[in-house]
Parts: sequence; C-alpha cells; structure tokens
Amino acid sequence: MLDRIIVVGAGRTGESLLQRLTTVAPVVVLDTSAGALETVDAAPRGSPLPLEAASSRASAPPAGAHDVLKKHADGTSRLVLQDLRGRADAKVALVAATGDDRTNLEVCRLGAELDFSPLVAVAIDPINAPRYEEFGARAIVRATLLGDVVERALRYDGIAVASTIGLGLGDVIEVRVLPSSPYLGTSLAQLSPVDWRIAAIYRNGALVLPTGSTVIEADDRVLLVGDPSILPRVAEDLRVGVPDFPLRFGPNVVAFLPAGDDAIVQHIADALGSATKARGVERIVGAREEPTDAMLGRLTAAHAGVVVTTPHRRSFGQRLLGSSGLDGRLCDRSTAPILFARTPPPYGRVVYVAASGLPGLRVADVAIDLARMMRVPLTVVVVEMPSYFGAGDTPIDQVVAGVVKRAELHRLSPEVVRAQGNPITEVEALVRVDDLLVVTRRRGQRDSFSSPDVALRIARTGRASSLVFTGRA
Repeated sequence: MLDRIIVVGAGRTGESLLQRLTTVAPVVVLDTSAGALETVDAAPRGSPLPLEAASSRASAPPAGAHDVLKKHADGTSRLVLQDLRGRADAKVALVAATGDDRTNLEVCRLGAELDFSPLVAVAIDPINAPRYEEFGARAIVRATLLGDVVERALRYDGIAVASTIGLGLGDVIEVRVLPSSPYLGTSLAQLSPVDWRIAAIYRNGALVLPTGSTVIEADDRVLLVGDPSILPRVAEDLRVGVPDFPLRFGPNVVAFLPAGDDAIVQHIADALGSATKARGVERIVGAREEPTDAMLGRLTAAHAGVVVTTPHRRSFGQRLLGSSGLDGRLCDRSTAPILFARTPPPYGRVVYVAASGLPGLRVADVAIDLARMMRVPLTVVVVEMPSYFGAGDTPIDQVVAGVVKRAELHRLSPEVVRAQGNPITEVEALVRVDDLLVVTRRRGQRDSFSSPDVALRIARTGRASSLVFTGRA
C-alpha cells in the first residue's frame, strides 16, 4: 500500500490522472504556476479543489476516494521533494507529468535519489523513453498510449477490451521485459506465481501462448492477469527487477506458534513485515491439544508469503529414523519460505549459501531482494561438500556466477567466500549472529547421518536466522 502519491504538474495531463489516483492513495499535486493549480478540478461534481492554504474548505470526497492537496512549489527542487517524501520508511510514489521531458527527467532523477517508488513519467517524445528508464522510472509515452487506444477502438469495435476485470478483483497489465530483468532465461514453471499468471507473450510481432517450459526473453511484451493489489509490483519486478519479497509467495508474514505465544517470534514477524513489501502480519497460535496437521492446514488460509517460527527439537526416535521432524513437515507443507528466527532485524548481511548437494532453486533473487530492501551487503558462501555427502547436479561455479551476475544488475557487489568440508560446520564458522542466511532444501528430504538435511541442520544449530526454501527434488 502507498502512503501517498506526488504528482508534479498541474496541467491537463496531471489533472486527468487525479480522479484515478485518488482511488489508490492520498495525492499531492504541485506546480510552479498558481494559475495552473487554480484550474485543476478533480473533486466530485466539479467542485474545485482547494489550494493548500484553503484546504479546510474542501468538499467531501466520494466514498473510497483519498484526499488531494494542491501545493504551489517547484517539483525539480530537491528540498521540496525531500519534504514531501517524508519518513524513510514511508512508501511514496512520484509521477512526473509536466508536459516537458527535460523537467520530467529532472523530477525522475531526483525521485530516484530520494528513493520514491514507484517512479512514473508521462513522456512527450518517444525517443526520450529510454532516458527515463535509466532512473528506474516507468515511461508512459503519451502519443503511443493514445494511438493504442484509438487502434483498439477501431479494431475491436463493439467489443470491450478489459483493463479491469472481475468486478475489481482482477486486473490485466502488459509489460515489456527489459534487458536488465533478472528473469531473462527463466521458464514460467520456475516462477511459481501466487494470485497472478502470465496469460500471453508477444515476441517479435508474434503471439506466444505460454506453457511451463516457455522462457522469458528480453523485449518480450508480457500480458499479466491477477490480483490488482499485487499485479503492479509483480509487473515491475518482471520488467526490471523491483524487490518485492514476499509477494511472489503470498501477501502476509505469518508467525507460526505451535507452543503458544512467543514474544520473540512475534517481534521478528512484525519487524520483517515493516522491512519488506508484506501487506500484513498474521498469527497461527497452537490451541490446547490441537493436532499439528490442523495447525499446518491453517497456513493456506493465512496466505503466507513467509512463515516465521523457531527451530523445533527432534526426538531421539526421529533422529534415529532420519525424520526431519516438525521443521521438515512445516517446510514440506508450506509453499512459502520458512524463517527460523534467532535474531531480529536489522541484519548486518544477507548470506546466500551455495553448497554442493543443495537444489539449484531460484532463491538467489530473493537473497538479492532482501539485501536491496534492507540495504545491507550480500555475501555468497560457497561450500564444496565431501564426497560422502553426495554431489549436486548443477555445477556450483555456474550457480555462483549466476548469482553474482544478477546481483551486479542491481548495483550490488557481492562478496564470495569459499570453503570446503562439511557445509553445516563450515557455514556455522563463517556466519555472524546478525546475518540472515538464505538456504535451500529438497521437498521430502530425510535428515539422517548419511543424508543430512543441510538447510534444517544449519537452521537448528546455527547462531543466525535462516530463511529456508523448499523445492522439488
């Protein structure tokens, strides 16, 4: 959810946006021309919006609409935008709609420096669209958009072309995949979408009806359909790589408390909810004599994007039989990653553990997302396992090279630390208490001496918090 939207430009373009934007968040529209502000009229039934000094005389907005404030100020002033940006943890969008590309580009440059997100600009000349993207802004080319609307009206005469579907419960978005997208070369089966799908891909002038094996390529125009509350974030992530954890798995942080209330787990869940893009924090608290399976079944209804809990001890019989215990059952049942919490945020590093024998899942992107969101360094720990532990199918150096390449696309310079031996003891020796580890395991993995569940062993014995992903073998 956005805290507010800043619109720079009170001309006809900016005014036409206001009625739609007020359904999303409170809006501040600013312009250097008091006359332009006076003419802006986006209030219900044509009643004029007040200037900032006269805001107390505003007419009541329609149901579901947010407030609009008009401000006589320069949107290319860093101080002005910094004041409007407010708190560092606020989620504030910036729209550049002045009618002049040079002005809009300067607004976007300052917006990128001040961490506005998302950044959107109305581009006047199509040739300038790539310049906006250099600042991470989404450029909407006015002439192209108008031409598309006219072309659709002529081509589909009498047929409604959906922009919002399902009575507001669904939406359709088309997005172009940029060469910097971290999803290039990714098959759709690897995306594991929740509450959204890729419906079609337009590639080199041809329509591609996607299957699980379809691979995303640069300059693909991808048609997304899904929950309108998360679809824009998914689109930006697919387009250029916007950190969105945990939305690709689910909207909520869920505190899993089988033994009853746990203040530490709840605190960590709340902190993680604030530090990420989660929409809410839910609790699953064990009731007296409630079967464990019943508790695990409640995870689906909680729409978990990440589950926070503490490691649980295995009984002697479970260790003897190689059972992974409650932790393994939790990982196997949940479609979301599990954070086995030791220490709360803020974290000093995000550490991605790449070890032979662990599945080659696409979780490096999540480690990169978390490092970007929390503004901490990313470290890749590479552990070559002894032969008696078995070996993975994916050459570990290829995995590491891919992680480094993806991180560099997002202006991260990950440190790569290499070790050889038992990954459980090697990782424990390398990590710090304030690290956040990101590790992977196979679904249904046993945990015996000859075939250890490395991820869960690290989570149980380590000093640092471990985010464990579970995938198919």
